[in-house]
Amino acid sequence: MSDLNQALNNSTYVNEPVFSVPYIDAGGLGLILTIGLPVYRPGTNTLYGVVAIDITLQDIFKDAIYFNNGDGSYIFIIDNKGRVIFHPSMPALMPSDSVNYYHINQLERGTNFGAVIESMIAGQSGSKAIDMIKVL
Repeated sequence: MSDLNQALNNSTYVNEPVFSVPYIDAGGLGLILTIGLPVYRPGTNTLYGVVAIDITLQDIFKDAIYFNNGDGSYIFIIDNKGRVIFHPSMPALMPSDSVNYYHINQLERGTNFGAVIESMIAGQSGSKAIDMIKVL
């Protein structure tokens, strides 16, 4: 939640939702993330409050988990710092484990992949296809 707190404590006006890094829910729901949006007093940049929601990663990514196009393609999700939110190569997290954050470069090492990572971290939209040989 430090990213969320940092963004909301910043003195600049924030007009887009802020996503926390995933963390383990104290209530036993597994990995969750918080999405928050500041609310400002009308006509000013004075922070009035915050609207936020906690969402389990399982709910968000249930479609991505079962994605199989049959051609070796897969889905992964990273944040704006390159930290992996979802990747099929990530080890399963047990309830007693602490959260380990992986940078996408640890899981995707293809030589043509750098441009895709840079584009995603910069928040650009679109799609890219890369021919890669994956050795298992």
